[in-house]
Parts: sequence; structure tokens; C-alpha cells
Amino acid sequence: MKFYFFKASASKIYCTGELLHVIQMSDLFMDSKTFVDMPTKYDDKIVMENFGKLGKNPAKADIERFLKDNFHPIGHDVSIVEPSDWTRKPSFLSKVADESLHEFGESLNFKWKNLLRKQDKSKMCSKCITSVIETSNPFIVPGGRFIEYYYWDTYWVIDGLLSSDMVQTAHGLIRNFLEMVELNGFVPNGARVYYLNRSQPPLLAQMVDIYFKKTRDLDFLKYALNLLDIEYAFWMSERVYHHKSERDESKVFALNLYNAKSTEPRPESYKEDYINARESGNETNYYSNIISAAESGWDFSSRWFNDPMDIKTIAISQILPVDLNSIMLKNEKILYEYHKLLQSSSDKIEFYRQAIEDREEAINEVLWDDKLNTWADFNYATNKLNTRHLYISDLSPLWAGIKLKNEHIRVEDILVRYNSLLMDYKSGIPASNIFSQQQW
Repeated sequence: MKFYFFKASASKIYCTGELLHVIQMSDLFMDSKTFVDMPTKYDDKIVMENFGKLGKNPAKADIERFLKDNFHPIGHDVSIVEPSDWTRKPSFLSKVADESLHEFGESLNFKWKNLLRKQDKSKMCSKCITSVIETSNPFIVPGGRFIEYYYWDTYWVIDGLLSSDMVQTAHGLIRNFLEMVELNGFVPNGARVYYLNRSQPPLLAQMVDIYFKKTRDLDFLKYALNLLDIEYAFWMSERVYHHKSERDESKVFALNLYNAKSTEPRPESYKEDYINARESGNETNYYSNIISAAESGWDFSSRWFNDPMDIKTIAISQILPVDLNSIMLKNEKILYEYHKLLQSSSDKIEFYRQAIEDREEAINEVLWDDKLNTWADFNYATNKLNTRHLYISDLSPLWAGIKLKNEHIRVEDILVRYNSLLMDYKSGIPASNIFSQQQW
């Protein structure tokens, strides 16, 4: 399986190279994402030739003129779509008696009408280049500066669509992801070519799960299941660390981690990465870690830093995240159940049954702290659990339905350490108890 796919003509404009470096370091845009989302007015050869005419160290005014002459503004390659399955009164509203909550539910449901997009090249030349990854079906965007769709965000989008009885739209979103697996062997971070060197928390199996439970569409499940196996294989070959058991040296656990590789800044955050990498003292290490943190979906969090207040100390590629391994455990349970339902081979069913057993044992040995009665991220380089601060992700094995380590441990014993996170905040549960000034 070849896991990475790049469209060469797009990558040399939007992903790497001198053109990208010059424009992103020019200070023309406050947001590095702006340029890499601008489609071209000509084919890539003409754009590159025109860039070459600028010569070395072009003036800012010349770069600005080059951009105006050779690129369309953001959004020129997408258009708004009216969802065909939207209804003003979805069934969930009939269960909401409170008048203010009912109004709130109606307003949320109405937002679907403004968030559906499709790729639209009708205003572009036939050989023009865009950073958007082509998809067969319309997609839901987060809004604001984000006019493409993202991997793990879409799990909650699909959950909401299904609650709003928008089954057809949800089906299209899932199929877009499954087609990405067919093409790439994995789901990229988002639907842009510059995201093709990393994934995000692997929630595709869980998208299929909630869709099937809503629709009981066996034909779709049959189509999806083989592709879910392929994505699972990606994570178990490209994002895995083999950790020797301290209790039984003959046993080796396969645990997952975020470990994308890069020797360059992220195109959509180019200047910020370039500056931080140079200040970090180890540019290659920084670039790989920063892109791996973006793969985690927690971009960024003190979970990944040696110094929780300094992003330049990022070291996620040596961390075994407890939430990622909980996601993988839940995926293994889903794949096991659906292979049984579809009467797959006994070997396939046994494979996932054993994977569940092995994962639970690994989480409860490697990621468990006996003294604190909690799970936590494990740094294999330091051989230590990250229990310096509280992170709500520590509790993710409970969400995955893990079997507790032994009968003497109660859920209450685990939760007591997190009472402050769970109970002390009126507006919701914070990601951590440390004010790191990071998003997570």
C-alpha cells in the first residue's frame, strides 16, 4: 500500500519550494493560510515561469503584483450548496419541550443551510491549479477562514446531521472520506493537498458506526468495511510504537502515536513554523513534531511540550497518547462487531478480537499509574507518564469502554482526581488545568 499521494503540479506551488517560501515570508498576509488557499489563474507551468521572472529577492510590491496577476482570491474554487435533505422541523425538535431550548435547536439546525459547499472549477481554466482535494460529494465546512472540511471534526458534524435527519448529506461526507482511503490508504488531516502528509484522530470507523446504527444500510457497510480495514492497517504500520512489557519481557505491545515526518514548515502556518524552528535549535525535529501535533487534532497543547509553557520544546513524536489509543480500541471493537455481523472470515474476526484484548492490556499496563489510579500519556523516551497536570483526555479509556485493570478499581476512584475539571467550570469541561495559552 502506498500511503501518500501528491499531485505534483499542486505540491510545488502550495506544499514546498521557493515560490511558497518567498510568498509566505513576504509579510503580505497576516494569515499564512491565505496564500495556499488561492487557486491559480493559469496552469502551473505558466505560474512558475512568471514567478521566475521576478528574479532573486523580489520587492514586496512585485510579489503582490505577481499574486494579483496569477492567483484568484480565496473561495474562487468552491460554491455554496443548498442541502437537499434539510428540513425546518427535524424529528429531534419534537422531543424538546423547553421553549428557549427549542428555539436554540431550531437556530442550530438552520446553520446547516449555510455550511454546505462543493468544489466548483467553473470559473477556472481547465489547467488551473487549486489546493482543494477533489471529492465526489458536497461537504460541511467549519466556517470563517476554513472553507474545506477536516477529518476528526466531521465525526461531530455527521452526528449532528443525523440528529437533523440529514442522512443523505451525512452519507456523502462519509463517502468522501472512504474515497480518500481508496486513493491514499488513509484519511488526510483535511481536504487540501498540503494536508496529505498527515492524518488526524482516526474516527472514520466511528462515523460509519453511527451512520449504520441510524440507517441499517448493509450495502454501505459492506462497501465501507474493507476500507476501514485499510485505514486501520495504516495506523498499525505507519503510526505505531512497539513497547516491551516491563512485567513480561517476552511480550511487546503495539501502541499508536502521532508521528508525521517533515523537514519543512507547514504551508498553512509557514512563517510561524519557520521562525519557531530556527529558534528551537533543531529545525528538522521541530518540523516533524509540529506537524505531528497538528495530526493529533490538539494543535496545540501543553500535553506535547517538555516545558508546558513553550511550544518550541514540543516532543509529541515520542509520546503515546492515551486518547489516540482509546480511539483505536473503540475502532477495534467496531471492526470486530461488523466483521461478525457480515460473517467475514474467522481469521479476520479473531484478528480484531485479539487486537481488543491486546490493546486493553497495553493501555492498562503502559498508560496506567498505579499510585494515582489514572491513565496518562506515556513518553517512551523518558519512560514516564505525564501526570504533572490534569488533562481530560486521561479519562478517554472510560469513554472507549475499557475493562478496568482489576476488580478492586472503581470508576469513582479514577474520577476523584479530576473533580476540579469535571465540576468547577460552569461553561463546560476544560481540556486541562494549566493555562498554557494554547488552544488545548
